[in-house]
Amino acid sequence: MKLDFEEMGNGYLVILSYRADERQETATTQKTTQKTTQKTTKEKILDLLEADSKLTRNDLAIEIGVSDTAIKQHLANLQAEQKLQRVGGRKESYWLVLNTSEADKR
Repeated sequence: MKLDFEEMGNGYLVILSYRADERQETATTQKTTQKTTQKTTKEKILDLLEADSKLTRNDLAIEIGVSDTAIKQHLANLQAEQKLQRVGGRKESYWLVLNTSEADKR
């Protein structure tokens, strides 16, 4: 990467140049590292609900650090993927985390 400055009137012109292959290599390395070291929000939700099935959307949002709306969407996706099921009525309900073999039976 190369950084040049040129004086122009009352300021400077900044020129940043790089080789395309240099940028691509860095981006690929960062992406791969992130995928292998971080759990997804869905995985975090499933882990938390396995530990405490009565957690609310708000509890999950606070624990994971995302919005309540994001949690709502992830829960809907997990239910559609048959990895999660809501059991019971409105006041006495809980989350049932389905393992892969249970999800395959449904």
